Amino acid sequence: RPRSTTLTMVSEARLRQVGGQPAALLWLQLVLLPPWSPTTTLNLRGSWADPGPAPAAVRAVEGGSLTPEAQPLAWAATGGRGVSTACGKPKVMWRISGGQDVGAGQWPWQASLMYQGLHVCGAVLINSRWLVSAAHCFLKELPVLLGSTQLFEHTQHTLEMSVSQIVMHPDFEKLHPFGSDIAMLQLFFPVNFTSYIIPACLPAPGLQLLNNASCWITGWGMLNEEKVLLGAWPLLGH
Repeated sequence: RPRSTTLTMVSEARLRQVGGQPAALLWLQLVLLPPWSPTTTLNLRGSWADPGPAPAAVRAVEGGSLTPEAQPLAWAATGGRGVSTACGKPKVMWRISGGQDVGAGQWPWQASLMYQGLHVCGAVLINSRWLVSAAHCFLKELPVLLGSTQLFEHTQHTLEMSVSQIVMHPDFEKLHPFGSDIAMLQLFFPVNFTSYIIPACLPAPGLQLLNNASCWITGWGMLNEEKVLLGAWPLLGH
Protein backbone atom coordinates (compact mmCIF):
# COMPACT_ATOMS: atom_id res chain seq x y z
CA ARG A 1 0.00 0.00 0.00
CA PRO A 2 1.54 3.34 -0.98
CA ARG A 3 2.31 5.77 1.81
CA SER A 4 0.47 8.65 0.22
CA THR A 5 -2.08 8.32 -2.55
CA THR A 6 -3.85 11.63 -2.86
CA LEU A 7 -6.07 13.53 -5.23
CA THR A 8 -3.78 15.77 -7.25
CA MET A 9 -4.26 18.45 -9.86
CA VAL A 10 -2.09 19.14 -12.88
CA SER A 11 -1.86 22.77 -13.93
CA GLU A 12 -3.79 23.88 -17.01
CA ALA A 13 -3.32 21.49 -19.93
CA ARG A 14 -3.73 22.40 -23.59
CA LEU A 15 -6.17 20.50 -25.77
CA ARG A 16 -5.44 19.75 -29.39
CA GLN A 17 -8.06 18.51 -31.86
CA VAL A 18 -7.51 15.82 -34.45
CA GLY A 19 -9.43 15.97 -37.70
CA GLY A 20 -11.53 18.88 -36.47
CA GLN A 21 -13.52 16.75 -33.98
CA PRO A 22 -12.75 16.37 -30.25
CA ALA A 23 -12.14 12.86 -28.99
CA ALA A 24 -14.34 11.48 -26.21
CA LEU A 25 -11.40 11.82 -23.81
CA LEU A 26 -11.23 15.56 -24.46
CA TRP A 27 -14.95 15.93 -23.73
CA LEU A 28 -14.49 13.99 -20.51
CA GLN A 29 -11.71 16.29 -19.34
CA LEU A 30 -13.66 19.44 -20.20
CA VAL A 31 -16.28 18.63 -17.58
CA LEU A 32 -13.53 19.19 -15.02
CA LEU A 33 -13.13 22.86 -15.98
CA PRO A 34 -14.91 24.92 -13.28
CA PRO A 35 -16.26 28.41 -13.98
CA TRP A 36 -14.12 30.21 -11.39
CA SER A 37 -15.92 32.99 -9.60
CA PRO A 38 -14.57 34.89 -6.59
CA THR A 39 -18.10 35.70 -5.41
CA THR A 40 -19.58 32.18 -5.43
CA THR A 41 -21.82 31.37 -2.45
CA LEU A 42 -23.49 28.00 -2.05
CA ASN A 43 -26.19 26.41 0.06
CA LEU A 44 -25.02 22.84 -0.23
CA ARG A 45 -27.07 20.49 1.92
CA GLY A 46 -29.80 18.84 -0.15
CA SER A 47 -32.17 15.89 -0.16
CA TRP A 48 -33.22 14.10 -3.33
CA ALA A 49 -36.24 11.89 -2.72
CA ASP A 50 -36.94 11.34 -6.45
CA PRO A 51 -33.96 10.70 -8.71
CA GLY A 52 -35.92 11.81 -11.77
CA PRO A 53 -34.98 11.04 -15.38
CA ALA A 54 -31.47 10.42 -16.59
CA PRO A 55 -29.50 13.54 -17.50
CA ALA A 56 -29.30 14.69 -21.11
CA ALA A 57 -25.91 13.11 -21.74
CA VAL A 58 -27.15 9.67 -20.63
CA ARG A 59 -30.25 9.77 -22.81
CA ALA A 60 -28.00 10.66 -25.73
CA VAL A 61 -25.58 7.80 -25.02
CA GLU A 62 -28.40 5.28 -24.83
CA GLY A 63 -29.53 6.51 -28.24
CA GLY A 64 -26.08 5.94 -29.72
CA SER A 65 -24.90 9.55 -29.80
CA LEU A 66 -22.61 11.52 -27.53
CA THR A 67 -24.14 14.88 -28.37
CA PRO A 68 -25.93 16.20 -25.26
CA GLU A 69 -29.45 17.52 -25.52
CA ALA A 70 -30.09 21.20 -24.86
CA GLN A 71 -28.95 21.94 -21.34
CA PRO A 72 -27.64 25.17 -19.77
CA LEU A 73 -24.02 25.01 -18.66
CA ALA A 74 -24.86 26.36 -15.20
CA TRP A 75 -27.95 24.32 -14.33
CA ALA A 76 -28.97 23.91 -10.70
CA ALA A 77 -29.84 20.55 -9.15
CA THR A 78 -32.81 21.09 -6.87
CA GLY A 79 -33.62 18.64 -4.10
CA GLY A 80 -36.91 17.47 -2.67
CA ARG A 81 -36.65 20.03 0.14
CA GLY A 82 -36.17 23.02 -2.10
CA VAL A 83 -32.40 23.14 -1.61
CA SER A 84 -30.26 23.67 -4.71
CA THR A 85 -26.60 23.92 -5.62
CA ALA A 86 -24.96 25.00 -8.87
CA CYS A 87 -22.85 22.48 -10.74
CA GLY A 88 -19.18 23.05 -11.34
CA LYS A 89 -18.68 25.49 -8.45
CA PRO A 90 -16.66 24.09 -5.55
CA LYS A 91 -17.11 25.80 -2.22
CA VAL A 92 -13.34 25.69 -1.71
CA MET A 93 -11.73 27.97 -4.33
CA TRP A 94 -8.08 26.92 -4.25
CA ARG A 95 -5.48 27.70 -6.90
CA ILE A 96 -2.92 24.92 -6.48
CA SER A 97 -1.20 23.70 -9.66
CA GLY A 98 1.79 21.71 -10.86
CA GLY A 99 0.99 18.27 -9.42
CA GLN A 100 0.41 19.06 -5.75
CA ASP A 101 -2.06 17.95 -3.10
CA VAL A 102 -5.52 19.45 -3.38
CA GLY A 103 -7.70 20.61 -0.51
CA ALA A 104 -10.86 18.84 0.62
CA GLY A 105 -13.80 20.11 -1.43
CA GLN A 106 -11.65 21.67 -4.17
CA TRP A 107 -12.79 19.22 -6.89
CA PRO A 108 -16.04 17.92 -5.39
CA TRP A 109 -17.22 16.14 -8.56
CA GLN A 110 -14.15 13.87 -8.69
CA ALA A 111 -14.96 10.23 -7.85
CA SER A 112 -12.89 7.07 -7.49
CA LEU A 113 -13.95 3.66 -8.82
CA MET A 114 -12.80 0.98 -6.39
CA TYR A 115 -12.10 -2.77 -6.73
CA GLN A 116 -11.43 -4.74 -3.53
CA GLY A 117 -10.59 -1.49 -1.78
CA LEU A 118 -8.13 -0.30 -4.44
CA HIS A 119 -8.49 2.63 -6.83
CA VAL A 120 -9.08 1.52 -10.45
CA CYS A 121 -10.30 4.56 -12.39
CA GLY A 122 -11.55 8.08 -11.89
CA ALA A 123 -15.08 9.30 -12.64
CA VAL A 124 -16.97 12.59 -12.66
CA LEU A 125 -20.31 13.18 -10.91
CA ILE A 126 -22.76 15.01 -13.23
CA ASN A 127 -25.94 14.88 -11.12
CA SER A 128 -27.29 13.10 -8.04
CA ARG A 129 -27.56 9.70 -9.80
CA TRP A 130 -25.11 9.68 -12.72
CA LEU A 131 -21.36 9.75 -13.32
CA VAL A 132 -19.21 9.67 -16.46
CA SER A 133 -16.00 7.67 -16.81
CA ALA A 134 -13.93 5.70 -19.32
CA ALA A 135 -15.52 2.56 -20.78
CA HIS A 136 -12.35 0.45 -20.53
CA CYS A 137 -12.60 0.51 -16.71
CA PHE A 138 -15.64 -1.74 -16.49
CA LEU A 139 -14.89 -5.41 -16.73
CA LYS A 140 -17.29 -5.65 -13.78
CA GLU A 141 -19.35 -3.31 -11.62
CA LEU A 142 -17.30 -1.20 -9.23
CA PRO A 143 -18.32 0.79 -6.13
CA VAL A 144 -17.99 4.58 -6.32
CA LEU A 145 -16.12 6.66 -3.74
CA LEU A 146 -17.20 10.33 -3.48
CA GLY A 147 -16.00 13.25 -1.39
CA SER A 148 -12.48 11.89 -0.90
CA THR A 149 -9.00 13.25 -1.57
CA GLN A 150 -7.14 10.48 0.32
CA LEU A 151 -7.85 7.00 -1.03
CA PHE A 152 -6.70 5.17 2.11
CA GLU A 153 -7.70 7.76 4.70
CA HIS A 154 -11.47 8.19 4.59
CA THR A 155 -13.04 11.09 6.45
CA GLN A 156 -16.53 12.06 7.54
CA HIS A 157 -16.97 13.62 4.08
CA THR A 158 -16.32 10.35 2.22
CA LEU A 159 -19.28 8.45 0.78
CA GLU A 160 -19.20 5.02 -0.88
CA MET A 161 -22.04 4.30 -3.31
CA SER A 162 -23.08 1.23 -5.32
CA VAL A 163 -23.66 1.30 -9.08
CA SER A 164 -26.98 0.00 -10.44
CA GLN A 165 -26.14 0.06 -14.16
CA ILE A 166 -23.35 0.95 -16.56
CA VAL A 167 -24.18 2.35 -20.01
CA MET A 168 -21.29 1.78 -22.42
CA HIS A 169 -20.83 3.67 -25.67
CA PRO A 170 -22.22 1.33 -28.37
CA ASP A 171 -19.05 1.71 -30.50
CA PHE A 172 -16.61 0.88 -27.72
CA GLU A 173 -14.54 -2.28 -28.24
CA LYS A 174 -12.65 -3.76 -25.28
CA LEU A 175 -9.80 -4.96 -27.51
CA HIS A 176 -9.35 -1.46 -28.93
CA PRO A 177 -10.01 0.74 -25.88
CA PHE A 178 -9.00 4.11 -27.33
CA GLY A 179 -12.08 4.76 -29.47
CA SER A 180 -15.48 5.79 -28.05
CA ASP A 181 -13.98 5.16 -24.60
CA ILE A 182 -16.80 6.60 -22.51
CA ALA A 183 -19.41 5.15 -20.16
CA MET A 184 -22.17 6.39 -17.87
CA LEU A 185 -22.73 5.03 -14.36
CA GLN A 186 -26.07 5.14 -12.54
CA LEU A 187 -26.07 4.93 -8.75
CA PHE A 188 -28.60 2.79 -6.87
CA PHE A 189 -29.64 5.82 -4.84
CA PRO A 190 -29.25 9.58 -5.38
CA VAL A 191 -26.42 11.19 -3.48
CA ASN A 192 -26.98 14.20 -1.24
CA PHE A 193 -24.77 17.09 -2.31
CA THR A 194 -22.47 18.57 0.33
CA SER A 195 -19.55 20.98 0.38
CA TYR A 196 -17.42 18.01 -0.69
CA ILE A 197 -19.74 16.35 -3.22
CA ILE A 198 -21.01 18.56 -6.08
CA PRO A 199 -21.65 17.65 -9.75
CA ALA A 200 -19.63 19.01 -12.63
CA CYS A 201 -21.29 20.93 -15.48
CA LEU A 202 -21.90 19.29 -18.84
CA PRO A 203 -20.74 21.14 -21.96
CA ALA A 204 -23.32 23.10 -23.94
CA PRO A 205 -24.85 21.50 -27.07
CA GLY A 206 -22.69 21.93 -30.15
CA LEU A 207 -19.64 22.99 -28.16
CA GLN A 208 -16.59 23.27 -30.43
CA LEU A 209 -13.22 22.73 -28.80
CA LEU A 210 -10.55 25.13 -29.96
CA ASN A 211 -6.93 24.15 -30.44
CA ASN A 212 -4.91 24.79 -27.28
CA ALA A 213 -8.05 25.24 -25.16
CA SER A 214 -7.34 25.02 -21.42
CA CYS A 215 -8.72 22.48 -18.98
CA TRP A 216 -7.98 21.19 -15.48
CA ILE A 217 -7.09 17.52 -15.02
CA THR A 218 -7.47 15.78 -11.66
CA GLY A 219 -6.57 12.29 -10.51
CA TRP A 220 -4.85 10.27 -7.80
CA GLY A 221 -1.10 9.87 -7.58
CA MET A 222 1.68 9.27 -5.07
CA LEU A 223 3.57 12.22 -3.63
CA ASN A 224 6.85 11.16 -2.01
CA GLU A 225 10.55 11.21 -2.69
CA GLU A 226 10.37 8.16 -4.98
CA LYS A 227 7.53 9.45 -7.14
CA VAL A 228 7.48 12.70 -9.08
CA LEU A 229 4.25 13.83 -10.73
CA LEU A 230 4.61 15.20 -14.23
CA GLY A 231 3.68 18.76 -15.03
CA ALA A 232 1.25 19.92 -17.71
CA TRP A 233 1.42 18.23 -21.11
CA PRO A 234 -0.57 18.72 -24.33
CA LEU A 235 -3.64 16.47 -24.28
CA LEU A 236 -3.98 14.90 -27.74
CA GLY A 237 -7.06 13.34 -29.34
CA HIS A 238 -6.96 9.83 -30.77
